[in-house]
Amino acid sequence: MDAVLLGLALIGAVQVIAVCVDLFRGIRKHLLRTRMDLKTRYGSSGTGDLWAVVTGGAGGIGRAYAMELAGAGFNLVVIDKDEKGLLSMKSALDGKVQVETIAFEFAELGAMEGFTKLEKLVGDAAAGKDVAILVNNVAEFQHKKLVDADWPYVLRASNVNAHSYAAMAKLLVPGFAKRSEQSGARSAVINVGTCAAEPWNPRFQFAIYGATKAYTHILSSSLREVHSKHVDVLTAVPRQTETEMNPAGYMFTVQPAQHAKAVVDQLGYEAETYGPLIHCLEYNLRFKYRFFGLFDSYVQRCNLSKNVGLVQKYEKRA
Repeated sequence: MDAVLLGLALIGAVQVIAVCVDLFRGIRKHLLRTRMDLKTRYGSSGTGDLWAVVTGGAGGIGRAYAMELAGAGFNLVVIDKDEKGLLSMKSALDGKVQVETIAFEFAELGAMEGFTKLEKLVGDAAAGKDVAILVNNVAEFQHKKLVDADWPYVLRASNVNAHSYAAMAKLLVPGFAKRSEQSGARSAVINVGTCAAEPWNPRFQFAIYGATKAYTHILSSSLREVHSKHVDVLTAVPRQTETEMNPAGYMFTVQPAQHAKAVVDQLGYEAETYGPLIHCLEYNLRFKYRFFGLFDSYVQRCNLSKNVGLVQKYEKRA
């Protein structure tokens, strides 16, 4: 009996230590640690301006990433299908950094001709530039159940949410390796996934969106495994962030600028992040320290009407 009690005490002690370590890491990550000097970390000796490429950057989270990197001194190549949004972004940054825009519909990647077109557009825009950061962010939300979706709807989701990330990595990562070999400079890739792509996170009826974005998580970890010698690969996992794509107003919702700042603050340190402190807390309370699942059940009940409302909003748009 004494041995059993001792064993239980040891298990409890280990759990307490684990919680304390998590708490310390969280405080350090969100409250104590300062952002790296990104131009120093990713700059090449003897070169001038640094550039970042952002996909889906005309609005929402992508625009927030672009603004955050512009604030850190990076010039931008922004790719999006929304030409008005691209013009608005360029105007907002006029006189602050250089901005080049590419109007491209990532759904075209379902055919070789689409990839060839993107390859030329990106190649022309990047020519002669020291491109150091890629933000793979472009995505579209799918609100239909799989059984209700026609096949073009599914294919579009795959091309925009998944293959776009592989295409951009294929186009830019070789250049990152080359600049490392030539100057020793590091580069960075931020792949923007979603909590809906995680197996433990409820998805309501948004299976197509979650499944296509799960592609991002695996691709990101694989790029890190292969290229970490010269590239910092960070998987960003947005939770509830209010954008035109996600206007539902869930619990713990943050604004795009909050998310982007928190992620860029962690670039060079972390391999994966939810971004803001509130989203890290939400994840831990719902899925790691579960308290018999009570908190997760409560959040799901509160968010159910928001899921239904989100579907209704998309149906009205259609």
